[in-house]
Amino acid sequence: MLTEEEKRTLIAEGYPVPTKLPLTKQEEKSLKKVRRKIKNKISAQESRRKKKEYMDGLERRVTMLANENSSYRDRLTTLEDTNRELLKELQRLQALLQLQGS
Repeated sequence: MLTEEEKRTLIAEGYPVPTKLPLTKQEEKSLKKVRRKIKNKISAQESRRKKKEYMDGLERRVTMLANENSSYRDRLTTLEDTNRELLKELQRLQALLQLQGS
């Protein structure tokens, strides 16, 4: 007839637990209210679980993207250093070529 959670909620809400059928109109009304409350509680728990799952996913993504960004910054620094060295080498070779052409 009633689940344990329905019985607990009825008691917590101060309603008497029905013991016989058929239920009175007041008992039906109380039971309907309690069932709605239980359903809302389950729905709220599910919403919180989904939100936590979503937030955990976002946090993992933020961490992954931060690591990726750091890696790209390191790569950029390396490429800039290489570019500077190549420009120096180019200038040296151009100067050497100019000296040989004179």
